[in-house]
Amino acid sequence: MKLILTCFFLFALASQLVGKEVTVSSAFNPQQVFANETASLQISVETVHGNTGFFGSSGSDIEFESMPAIQGLEVHYQGPMRRTSITNGHAVSSVVFQFAARAAEPGSYTLPAFTIKVDGRTEQVPEATLEVMEQGTTTDTDGDEARIGWMDIVFPREHIYAYESIPFQVRLYLREDQNGRRMQDFPAKEGDGFTVSPFSSPVMRMANIDGVNYYVMIWQAVLTPLKAGENKLEFTYDMLLVDRNARRSTGISDPFFNSLFGGSMMVHQGNTRQLSFTTGEDTLDILELPTEGKPGTFSGAIGAFASSGISVDPKTAQVGEPVELEFTFAGEGNFQYMDAPALAATDGWRLRGTDKDFEPADRYEYRGKMTYRYILSAESDEVTETPGITFSYFDPKTESYVTDEIAPVPIAITPAPPGMRRTAADEHSPQADQRGLIGLRDTPGRWVGSMQPIFTSPLFLGAQVIPLTALLCLFFTRRHQNRLLTDKQYARVRASRRALKVWLEKANAASGRQDAVAFYAAAQRAVQESLGHLVEQEPASLSADEIERLLGQHGADAESLALTRDFLNAGDALKFGGLFQGGLDLKREQQQLESLCNANLKLS
Repeated sequence: MKLILTCFFLFALASQLVGKEVTVSSAFNPQQVFANETASLQISVETVHGNTGFFGSSGSDIEFESMPAIQGLEVHYQGPMRRTSITNGHAVSSVVFQFAARAAEPGSYTLPAFTIKVDGRTEQVPEATLEVMEQGTTTDTDGDEARIGWMDIVFPREHIYAYESIPFQVRLYLREDQNGRRMQDFPAKEGDGFTVSPFSSPVMRMANIDGVNYYVMIWQAVLTPLKAGENKLEFTYDMLLVDRNARRSTGISDPFFNSLFGGSMMVHQGNTRQLSFTTGEDTLDILELPTEGKPGTFSGAIGAFASSGISVDPKTAQVGEPVELEFTFAGEGNFQYMDAPALAATDGWRLRGTDKDFEPADRYEYRGKMTYRYILSAESDEVTETPGITFSYFDPKTESYVTDEIAPVPIAITPAPPGMRRTAADEHSPQADQRGLIGLRDTPGRWVGSMQPIFTSPLFLGAQVIPLTALLCLFFTRRHQNRLLTDKQYARVRASRRALKVWLEKANAASGRQDAVAFYAAAQRAVQESLGHLVEQEPASLSADEIERLLGQHGADAESLALTRDFLNAGDALKFGGLFQGGLDLKREQQQLESLCNANLKLS
């Protein structure tokens, strides 16, 4: 019995010493603030334990005594936030160390990488950067909307170059005494000449401007200008203002929910009004990249990058055999708008093709790691090393070009087997020019027992089914494409079905892991997409009022209207009202969501 107990405790202890995966991250939120504004610095340590046995749900022992000082940035520790969950039979424990960070002077403040101890193991905390901008000034404008609030665009610096990817913010200011209700998730862009990444979820702040308190709603994204010169850019956002004295009770007592961007879920239509905020039609002077000092090897990369050298596979190859040369670099910039860096020299090598693989480190695909693969083959066994790589990029912060010369790596090339070798003399011989001529055979081929034509063979007839099937598929595909181009209603229905499938899958995944916030966020989008075939605008821009009006116009029954309101209201209540999540049957909610969306698709 003692032996059995000893084995049991040794097994339980061993389960904690192996199979742990530790992930450490750091980030400022938001990543851009004005001088004297406070940002949140979060350092997260997440541990996935090997099993959930006797000690499976215990946390990790983290030795985190201090971190490097950042000159000019005040950092104050606010405390840890701990969480433990069970996912797929594994215990996941996380600790988030929270700090408040503030700088009085504009500039770029970087928390350098440093190490901590997690269960006795050394782990590295990656660096994080906070951009601090000069405090913006406001101008007096006429009209009630100007007194209530305004919206503007904030860039980290003045100079922006064509095809440069640059983070920016859209900020909406609303006076503290106003009760606003969101009508859309994100600002809408007006104007061509730019691409904008998906916006982040909004961050809420308070600001005092000229003695007046304002709620500030901050969205972050990455913008890329597609041409130089003067380009117009504008963002708009619609909001419903609710009379505070005339709203019905929502049953939620959270004062924050009943103020900024929450508003009342059930209001009298006569006590609301819609306001459209706009950043104004800003004209941005987008600069051309300087020609002075521009290297001939520049391939469009704009940003700040660091390379990790070259690797080759295999390290030994025959003449003519494919070899993969891999070059990786990481950083921040316009990863989607650059070409492969140039090979420094290709003497003795033949380039057969290139491929790339990008691993984003954020949702905007602004930070990440890019890997380029070059497929080469050696033309001679005298080659002893791979080609080098010249990586040139433009750094917009220093406004200068940077060129990294990546050294080649050794490789062993052996001659091709006999019969596969070709010499320079062979390439130019008369026999080489007569590739289509062959001599007469001295021996007969295989004898056959029948002269029946091949086209009468069942095998031949069966093989004709393949091209016939391909032709039919091509015919129906082309007909489908033509209908998408000519029949707008058909195209909208198809687009709605595709988008709806994506959001229903996200809602189902969220219900499976009992994530109510993510479920209702996906449910709201699913409801919007299920009605996309009824409107010409983007379904994601449909407000709650527009959705109810559409359902009424197209004959939806009272049950569908009530269910739609429940999904829209529950999502906002969870996001902004702190609605208690316990007792929610998300599986049942998922079934009702699918039934509602399928019914909406049938409306016409």
